[in-house]
Amino acid sequence: KAFIDEFKKDGGTIVGSVRVPTRSPEFSAYMQRVKDSHPDAMFGFMPLGELSVGLIHAYGAAGLKQDGIKLIGTGAIVDEGSLQAQGDAAIGVITSFPYSPDHKSKENDALKQAWAKVTDGKLPLGFAGIAFWDGLQLIRDGLMRQPNQPFSADKFMQYLAGAKIMSPRGPIEIDPKTHDIVQNVYIRRVERVNGLLENVEIATVPNVEP
Repeated sequence: KAFIDEFKKDGGTIVGSVRVPTRSPEFSAYMQRVKDSHPDAMFGFMPLGELSVGLIHAYGAAGLKQDGIKLIGTGAIVDEGSLQAQGDAAIGVITSFPYSPDHKSKENDALKQAWAKVTDGKLPLGFAGIAFWDGLQLIRDGLMRQPNQPFSADKFMQYLAGAKIMSPRGPIEIDPKTHDIVQNVYIRRVERVNGLLENVEIATVPNVEP
C-alpha cells in the first residue's frame, strides 16, 4: 500500500496488482499476466525464503527481463540467505533495504571478517544478523552507563531515547518520541561480484524517519 500510494502520488500508473498464496504458489500464471500488461517494471513484495526464490526463478523463466520489464521491490526478495540459489535471474533486480554486505565502512568490514570466522564462511551475513548486532550494541552501551550500581530500567530507557551508534549498516538513531529507528535506506542492484551474487549499493536515502 505504501509503494502504491507513493508511486501514484509521483505520477506513476499501476496497471495491475495481484496477491499470491503464501504456501507453494505456482508463479507462471501471474508472470504471464505481468507479461501481457507490458509494464515498465514489476514491484515484488515477498517474505524471506522459498517464496522469494520462486518469484525470481519465475521472473527469469517467463522472459520478463528479456522483455525489458524490470523487477524492483523490498530487500527481502533478494535476501542474502537465498540470493545464491536464485541464480542469474536475480542479476539486475533493484531493491531498497537498510543493509547490504556491500556497504563500504570499517564497521561493516570488521563485522564481516568476524562473521566469516565464526561461521567458517558457510552462513551469509544479512539484515537479520545486523539487527541482532545493533541491538546487542545498544544493550551493552546502555549497561555500561550504569557501572557499579543496581540496574535501573528507567535510566536504560532514558539512554535508548535518542541513542546514536555507528552500525555496520551506517549511522542509526533511536527516535526519542517514537522509539523507532532512524536509518539510511539503500537502493541496491544485484550484480555478480567475484563469482557470487551480491546486492551492490547504487544510491542512499539518508536518515529515513519512522
